[in-house]
Amino acid sequence: MPTLTFHSYFTLAITIIVILCCIYPIRIPVRLPSSVVSWWDRHRNKRHRHDAQPPQDAEGLELRKRHGTVRIDLATAPVLGVLVLWAAQAIDKDVVWKGVVGEKEGIRPFAVLVLIFGLAYLCISTDETHLFTSLSYRLSRHAPTPFRLFLTLFLLSTVLTIFTSNDVVVLTVTPIVCYLTSSSKIDPTPYLVISFIAANVASMTLYIGNPTNVIVCEAFGIGGVEYSGWMVLPTLVGTCLAFVMGFVVLRGRLKGRIDVPEDRTGRFAVRDRRGAVVGSVSLVGCLVCLMCVQLWVDVEVWVVTLPFVGIVAGRDVWMWACWWVKERKREKGADEKGGKGYVEMMKVESGEVVELNTNRDKDAQPHNAESLDSLESSQSQEDTDTNNLCSASSTNPLTSSPLLTPQPPATDVLPHNTTSSTKHTPSLPRILRRLPYPLIPFALGMFTLTESLSHTGFVSIFARYLAHTSLSGHMLPLLYFTAIITTLACNLMNNLPMTILFVRIFAHPEFGNTIRYITNNDTLVSVEDRISNLQRAGLFALVIGSNLGANLTYIGSLAGLMFNDLLKSHGVTIRQWDFFRWCLGVTPVVLVGMVSVLAGELVGRGYNT
Repeated sequence: MPTLTFHSYFTLAITIIVILCCIYPIRIPVRLPSSVVSWWDRHRNKRHRHDAQPPQDAEGLELRKRHGTVRIDLATAPVLGVLVLWAAQAIDKDVVWKGVVGEKEGIRPFAVLVLIFGLAYLCISTDETHLFTSLSYRLSRHAPTPFRLFLTLFLLSTVLTIFTSNDVVVLTVTPIVCYLTSSSKIDPTPYLVISFIAANVASMTLYIGNPTNVIVCEAFGIGGVEYSGWMVLPTLVGTCLAFVMGFVVLRGRLKGRIDVPEDRTGRFAVRDRRGAVVGSVSLVGCLVCLMCVQLWVDVEVWVVTLPFVGIVAGRDVWMWACWWVKERKREKGADEKGGKGYVEMMKVESGEVVELNTNRDKDAQPHNAESLDSLESSQSQEDTDTNNLCSASSTNPLTSSPLLTPQPPATDVLPHNTTSSTKHTPSLPRILRRLPYPLIPFALGMFTLTESLSHTGFVSIFARYLAHTSLSGHMLPLLYFTAIITTLACNLMNNLPMTILFVRIFAHPEFGNTIRYITNNDTLVSVEDRISNLQRAGLFALVIGSNLGANLTYIGSLAGLMFNDLLKSHGVTIRQWDFFRWCLGVTPVVLVGMVSVLAGELVGRGYNT
């Protein structure tokens, strides 16, 4: 048994503090230098130099008022924790290197991040075309009764999650539900809760449905076909149980008449039809290749995603470049005409250019000014409605995601009299803003902190205790214990760091050594095969726990924190106690059902339980 030193306990304490800061961010007020404020003013003036009436510097005034803040959150806390441990000499550079780069045989954090970012880009780019939004709205309109809407949203969230991820569904479906229920003046709670539950259950179908699935599969070399071969049937049973139990728990709130208004403004229409086709075909093609390519070619999964990401990103860059060239020519023409005094150009937020005749006739000037005010008022009202109904909060504490940033307020919605899907600003800037950049320092920092726990001896102790839960090497006790303890651990330390920790525990040599010790007299099956079987069963139980753990509290996953913030941005309040109480009637039943089906698969395939 390893000897625990002061550095061991210090590492554990720092890891706990980092996890708390990730879940409950700390804001430290700081006074910004005047040079920063001046730079911000110059930047704002440059951005709006061609506007007929530059906006008031509200952002600059707010910046001066609050002086700025430094956030210690999931993007900064893990990195600071690693630096503190390194400065205190609790870890060395070799531990940091293994935490960032990984090992040739085992977890490789950079490969996990490339895969997650590639899939995130494909999902976000397709989502920016409003394909998922349009699909959600059209299907919801055909649900005239509360039960039909309840069922439709459950099935919609399930299907979208299978082909994208739970984060994309949370960002796409939640605003739609808020809009539909607000228009019909009905309680949004049951529809929001069941959509969230469905997303976290269906995310186990494919291993791209949740970053925790990716971490498990990458750590132990589990391919897409093999993963789905084990998890499709448990997920199907869990989905059915989730709907039945969700309806039983929430049926008392399914009241009122569903009256979905017609989308006359086009805010739920597909923005870019060609982009939707390219994105959806690339996404489906990527999923098929991830599942099938490794059957014939020995290639890493993150490499498989690169061609599809290149196709979609190349098109996005090309569309943005064409738009940028046209805008530069338009601005140059506006400057030349403005200098001669013939025409004044005003660019509105939708990307259109409106020419206002500046005839020197004084009698015509009041009419033009009135038209300008009317246009600005109409555009402002339209943007306000769109932001209230379709956008996510821009102050999400994650700004990232399990995986994606909330969609910023839409400023490119077409005017009421515009039906073309081409008159909009390119989606590339919005895609780049929504990518989960904070996930990079968060994941690398948590991988390094977990490696630090292993270096200081704690992971070895955890591995020994976990091996003893198998009760002399039996699979079923380990299977149920792992699923239950990981589900609970998600709500103490979030599902992503929890998954990283348990993957390290299962991969630690002490787990195998303990199994060898407690099964010393067993001759029915070789010890090495038993260790492999127990690891395999434990890993799939870990997948179940890391996904279902989000269906208890908001802090159980990054998607839960994002979901809570989206509700606040739309004026919807679901208290944590109410959310926990409703999910408590669903999650345990789903957990037991899925683990039981998984145990049946293991027995049916000849695994010694």
